[in-house]
Amino acid sequence: MAMEFNNGLASCVAIGSNAALNGVAGASLMGWGKPNVAVTYLADFSENGSGQPRLSIYFSATTIRGYARRLDGDATENIGGGAWVPGTLYHVVAVADFANGAFAIYVDGALVNTLPVAGWIGNCSATDSTSAYISRNIHAFDGPVDDVRCYARVLSAAEIATIYAARGRDRIVDGLVARWKLTEAEPTAVAAGAGSVRDSGPLGLHGTPANNPVYAEALVSALHSRRR
Repeated sequence: MAMEFNNGLASCVAIGSNAALNGVAGASLMGWGKPNVAVTYLADFSENGSGQPRLSIYFSATTIRGYARRLDGDATENIGGGAWVPGTLYHVVAVADFANGAFAIYVDGALVNTLPVAGWIGNCSATDSTSAYISRNIHAFDGPVDDVRCYARVLSAAEIATIYAARGRDRIVDGLVARWKLTEAEPTAVAAGAGSVRDSGPLGLHGTPANNPVYAEALVSALHSRRR
């Protein structure tokens, strides 16, 4: 299954407070999405109290983008991942290498852009996280989303290519923080209920849907079946 979000309704899944990306040398956030409109978030992980994410994937008016910060007081690093076309399926991965001072974005299994960040070198992240989202309560995604994951490490180019090619069947779990397969219900069912969007990762960061996102047909072939 997948989950369909509506920008006009600000539909999203709220994950809640967690410290998963606090004190890590790197992090990777990814998901499959088919956006219909611009200025929308596919996923947003480890926000602080001011609504600034540690790592996020975003579709601007013209390009796929990644946002990242190491410290809550830092300016947000912003990396472009190329133009996008409404109604097209993309697999996007944002990779923040805090220790080595590099930010990268991958689209459909391939590296698209890298950005050196001198202020990150030799450091780990630090956060006062209060929330995370699939879609977002502001600038919500518009369209279906599938298989959203977060890792508390830098994934390699080879690992990202494998995840893209395997379409949900890979076994890359080292450093996995959370994985939302969005398989809780059949297509057209409205997602509802506290903690009903289940995290299959080790921390159990289950999400709560808001503003009526709807389950949809899977975007990733390996995730057709509803979780039993």
